[in-house]
Amino acid sequence: MRGPFARVVGAVLVLWLFQRVLLEPSVREDLSPGSAALDRTLVASRDAFVAERFDEALDPTLKLVDALPSQPVFLERLALVYQGLERAEDEARA
Repeated sequence: MRGPFARVVGAVLVLWLFQRVLLEPSVREDLSPGSAALDRTLVASRDAFVAERFDEALDPTLKLVDALPSQPVFLERLALVYQGLERAEDEARA
């Protein structure tokens, strides 16, 4: 019983590693400074935030915080988005 189970677990592990290592980087957007993807993310975050659509602003704002951690304006926006979503614990963490 141990042999087949170990083979299945090994196969699943290999498939997961393949997906994470080989496929994941190509799926991610390039949010380096000056990239078109960064510009689209900036606009999406700003427009949703200004319109007080905080649920729509959350994902692009999180991406901006990850891509540009040295820019405090995005950390502040993230805290305000969490405030708008009434997620006080997340707001305090941001």
